[in-house]
Amino acid sequence: MKIFHLFLFLLTSVSAMGQFQTEWGKCPMSDFSMEKYPLDTTAEAVILHDLGKLYASVDPWEYSLVHHRRIKILTDAGLDYANISIPYYKENSRDFIRNIKAQILQPNGKSIELKKSDFYKEDINNYWAAMNFTFPNVQPGSIIEYEYELISQDIVNLKDWYFQQNIPVRYSKIVSTINERLVYIYLFQGADYLIKQPDGSFRLGEHTIAKIDAPTYEMQNIPAFKEEAYMTTEEDYKNKIRFQLDKILYVDGSRGGNNYYAKPVLSSWDEIRDKLWMNESLGEQFAKKNNFKNAFETILPMTLGAKSQKEKANIAYTYLAENIEWSGINSGIYTIEKLDKVFDKRRATKSEMNLLLLGILRELEIEAYPILTSTRNHGKLLPQHPILDQFNYVLVRANLDGEWLLLDVGEPLRPMGYPSVNALNYMGWQFDRTKHEWIEIEIPISKESLVVRCAIEGNKLVGRFTSKSKGYYALKERMAFRDEKTGAYWLKRLNVNGVNMAMDSFIVNNYQDVAEDFTSEFKFELNDWVTENEHFLYISPMIYTALKDNPFKSEKRYYPVDYDYRFSQQYVFQLEIPSGYEIEQLPENTTVQLPNKGGSFRLSMSILNNKVQFVAILDVKRLQYQPSDYEALKLCYDTMLATYDEMIVLKKKA
Repeated sequence: MKIFHLFLFLLTSVSAMGQFQTEWGKCPMSDFSMEKYPLDTTAEAVILHDLGKLYASVDPWEYSLVHHRRIKILTDAGLDYANISIPYYKENSRDFIRNIKAQILQPNGKSIELKKSDFYKEDINNYWAAMNFTFPNVQPGSIIEYEYELISQDIVNLKDWYFQQNIPVRYSKIVSTINERLVYIYLFQGADYLIKQPDGSFRLGEHTIAKIDAPTYEMQNIPAFKEEAYMTTEEDYKNKIRFQLDKILYVDGSRGGNNYYAKPVLSSWDEIRDKLWMNESLGEQFAKKNNFKNAFETILPMTLGAKSQKEKANIAYTYLAENIEWSGINSGIYTIEKLDKVFDKRRATKSEMNLLLLGILRELEIEAYPILTSTRNHGKLLPQHPILDQFNYVLVRANLDGEWLLLDVGEPLRPMGYPSVNALNYMGWQFDRTKHEWIEIEIPISKESLVVRCAIEGNKLVGRFTSKSKGYYALKERMAFRDEKTGAYWLKRLNVNGVNMAMDSFIVNNYQDVAEDFTSEFKFELNDWVTENEHFLYISPMIYTALKDNPFKSEKRYYPVDYDYRFSQQYVFQLEIPSGYEIEQLPENTTVQLPNKGGSFRLSMSILNNKVQFVAILDVKRLQYQPSDYEALKLCYDTMLATYDEMIVLKKKA
């Protein structure tokens, strides 16, 4: 069976190579006559082929990537793809580009070549530069191609190869020729469009791992990558391959001959733990009291009357959140300055804020550890690979009276246990002087409840509107109240829905006690909401919803749905039936269950004490839903939005 699969790969590969002309300057007439890309007739442009040849050597220690790309422009909107920018790392002249050429292909076999003066270098910042050029006089129907060679001394992390782009790719291939002394791990993401991969690869989670000398990967008919609702970063979804140097082989002179010994390049997690613990910009910062002595001596007296570890931690957490502002600098997992210095300046990076809190908690004899993680816009973590640069954020995990909480100093209105949303990326790596482990980033479910109690007066509704929220919903409400103490933010939200509402007697509870549920309440009059038609009254129970449209519009989804956090939303509409009227029609009770107990939508109607009650509840109990769950998730939202359009109908009694 294994031989059959290998034969199939090779056979398909030969077929693909025969189907596409990839030589420089040679293009079949069928590509010139193409007016729309058959597999995506809406495409602005299509990459006809993307070819990469990768060479890594030890004499000198460098690698080169020869990249040849051909693009067909299909529409006016696709003309932007004639503007080319090739970024590269310029610090210490580590990378550079050479042998660059570009041309516009024509059906008569002649081409229009770009001149040397058409290429220019742009300095992006202190670290990055780009080689830029533009194909002139390009129109829909034009075929353009370019080729360049990237030279780099960074043999540890070779340039990622992306099979998938923001426009369709008909054919993509990367071939690597690696010196036998360099042993790489190849991390392949995605397999739906794979037509060839090296024998000896194996799957590990969502990735393919290959430990061989010269792999060739080919893919064809790769659709354009399109952002959809509830995604992290495109880096987590695009089909690509990543190269990571695992070890280097050296000649063992003591044995003579061609004997080699291997020197690992990738550290083990134990080695990374030891390095970080001794690092003066990380472990030493929070492990040595002298680095935050002033901060600790300032906060310690405030905690002397605390009756629990949680109260102590909250005092320190709140003080830092309210008195230190973010510097605006992203320093990853490391500090830039000594912790006491940033405390005195009252300005710090995110890592400095959290490591300062960590040091103080440990001096307060609270069990606490650093958690290294990756923000949602930085990409998912790979626990099986001890690669340090996958981390870019530090959290604090503390044992407070037997309850483990994640702490993240920043917004003063955000309580302990609720890190910044961007830091919610499934897992983190916890370490200490002698141990380390991976942990799940588990956050309590955020909840929101909106309750409308009302009666009919003429053609308007009068009553009371109550909002109760917990977790990230409470944070959103507190921030809105902080900006508009009158509660006018509710009128702005409601008026977006076409509501003509007047409000009065606005009050809130637990604004400053951020660990508690936040509530707001007001009286209202809702004009022109009741429609009278002969013997009937028509009332829409849905006065407010933050969701106007289904975020899941595609018929099919190729990527997981990644929610920021789990949540529960409840909406209650309670209407007093006016004298002389009775129920004629109500929305039907409805339930939609998501697969594997992943959540549900429920609508229930009831009548009690001359009041009709409409209760809609959406529960999302998982952070991630696979593409196989997408149809059910889309149906859930479709059903929910459909119920929001239904009416309560009252009939005048005979």
